[in-house]
Formats: sequence, C-alpha cells, structure tokens
Amino acid sequence: MHIAYLGPEIPALSATFVYREVFALRARGHRVDVFTVRSPSARATDIDLDDVDVLYGPVGQQITGSLHYASAHPQSAARTLFRAADDVLHGLLESRKALGLVWQAAAGLRLAKRLETAGVEHLHVHFAHFPAQIAMYASIASGIPFSVMGHANDLYENALLLKKKADRSVGFPTISRFNVDLLASMGLPTDKLSVVRCGLPDLPPELPPYTPLRKTPRIGSLGRLVEKKGMLDLIDAFALYRTGAPGATLEIVGEGPERDAMETRIEQHGLHNSITMLGAMSNSQVQQWLGQLDLFVLACRADRQGDKDGIPVALMEAMSHGIPVVSTRLTGIPELIIDNETGYLSAPAAPESLAACMDRSLTDEPNRLRVRKAAHDHLHQEFSMDVNLNRLEAIFEGAAS
Repeated sequence: MHIAYLGPEIPALSATFVYREVFALRARGHRVDVFTVRSPSARATDIDLDDVDVLYGPVGQQITGSLHYASAHPQSAARTLFRAADDVLHGLLESRKALGLVWQAAAGLRLAKRLETAGVEHLHVHFAHFPAQIAMYASIASGIPFSVMGHANDLYENALLLKKKADRSVGFPTISRFNVDLLASMGLPTDKLSVVRCGLPDLPPELPPYTPLRKTPRIGSLGRLVEKKGMLDLIDAFALYRTGAPGATLEIVGEGPERDAMETRIEQHGLHNSITMLGAMSNSQVQQWLGQLDLFVLACRADRQGDKDGIPVALMEAMSHGIPVVSTRLTGIPELIIDNETGYLSAPAAPESLAACMDRSLTDEPNRLRVRKAAHDHLHQEFSMDVNLNRLEAIFEGAAS
C-alpha cells in the first residue's frame, strides 16, 4: 500500500516513535512517503528517512504552490476553502487559533497536489492539532482518505474541532484507553476511536541480564526540560531520597526552558556533585545510557496550561532494557506502569510520594526481579511494534476496501 505520513516536525529528536513506525511499515512492504509541516528545530541526526517533504517554506513559495493547485483544480480548491471558512466560524467558539484554518487549508491544497502526483492511497497524520487540520483539508481536496493519531498536548491543550476531524477521517486512533474515554466523552464517534500504542521495535525476546543493586544507585531521567516533565519535582524527590542513600546519583538527559530553574534548584539542595545535566542525546546514545542505570524516573505532571504527557516512550525504552521505572498516575501512564507489577507509581506533583517510590524500587531486590519480568511481558503483549502495526494496518486497509 502507498501511504503518506505527516507530522509537525520530522525527524525531530522528540518524534522517535514516528520514524520508527515509518521504517517498520516499509519493512512490511509498504511504500511510505514522509511529509513534515516544518523542519525540526532539534533534528534527529542518527537516522535517514530519505526525502522528507517540508510543507512550510518561504511564504511566497507557499502562496504560489496553493495558487497553482487552485488554478488546476478550481472546484476542489473552492470546496476546500469554503469548508475551511465554515470551520473558522465554528472553531472560533473554541479558540482564536481557528483563524489559522484558512492558511492550513492552503497548505492542504499543496499537500493534496503532492499526494495525487505520487499516487498515495492513504494519509496518516501524527498529532491531532495543526498537522491534522492540514491533512483534513488535503483529504477534502484530493479525496484521499486520512487517519489521525492523537497523543497528548494535541488533545489536552491544543484541541480544536476534534469531532469534525474524527467525522471526516476513516479512523482516529490514540495512544491510550484514557484518551479513548476522554474523546468519547467529548462526542467523537466511538466507531472511529481505537487504541494504537507508540510501538517499540526490536524488543529483546529475553530480558537483558540482571545487574544486582549497587550500593550507590545510578538513577536517570530523560525528557524535554519543560514543566509537564516534572523535573523540579524529581530534583526535590531525589534530595529527600538521598538522605538515606548518600552515594546515589541522578543523571538528567534533555534540554529545554526549565534548565536554569533546575540548576538553581540543584544548588539550593547542595546536590551539584550528585546530579548531572547531560543535555540532549541522539537515540543511539540514549539506548547505551539507559542500559547503565539502576532506576529510571519520570515525574510527569500537568503544567499550568493543562498540558500533560500521554505515555512517554522513554518509559517503555527503559523497561525494554530491564530497568525498573517510577512515574506518576497521570493520563495513560498507568496502562504501561501497573503499580508494583510492571513498575512503581507516585502521585503527580508530590516529591515525598516520588521519593518513597524511588526508595521502594531500590531496596527490595526480589520485587525488582519480579517487576522487570512483568514489565518485559507487558511490553511484548501490548507495546511492541508488531502488535501496533497490525492495528494501524487494519485502519489503513479498512479505508482502502
């Protein structure tokens, strides 16, 4: 099948799951063309996706491309722009961001031309906010069916016209049952909703060898340094945990706007010799680093705008290395981390609770052995790439039949 993928920024460091999916579909014999709304600000440098077609370039080129399509397909263009104008009127009841729909419809015309020229049969878009809006209008113009993969920020904070997108799509999968229930409560058609995880490729058939607990545990965390990742909570929790484990160390991978605040918090706790900020890493570097940890912690929380994580891929990757994980009871995370079965769960935004989970995971060695085995089995059953590609292909093939 000839499929096109669209995302906001591909190949971005934060979108590992998207290009892994593309490679896996190609390995199954599908032809997959890749489009991105804009070039990534933090590009993944250790992968090669061949040609990635960028929709947003110089403004003059964008306008010219849209006009070329409109002159060649006046009826399709008029239908698309009329639908976009109507969507603006309805969308303004939800958000002023609806004013951007006409510009996104113009981008949809440019995308429609490229899809038609390439002979694409299905368009799949990751994230349900502006990339889905562009995909929706490309589908209206070209008649090519599209599906939308919902994640987190695109549903919790930047939602716009979700029901219209679902109604016009052939499928609206999302990463968790939590999201399915949320979207159903918002009136999205349940026959379009399904769970498709961000699958992990190349899961080891057997657990990696177990490394007995060290007297000086090495703890790690990874994520963009933004409020919803809870890095300040993690630093506070580590300070509490370390009172009973003075040799423990914490390493944090990532970059972002909270770095200065984190460095200040580290100094306030007097932990500059125990906490290391490692900055951004490529995916291959991350895999090597994960295997050296005793515990992986991600202190997810809701930020002040209501944005929060879905099911962070970093948690899955740590589990695939046999590393016990600690995170929080937030959105779909309990579907991956079943407390005291496949990992350990804290209340969000609660450093004392997080510190207690860290202590529990690093003191009870028999329980660690049981938890890492259960995590390994759970990943294979629910979060493997093959399981979730089967779910995606069912959506794509259903659209083609």
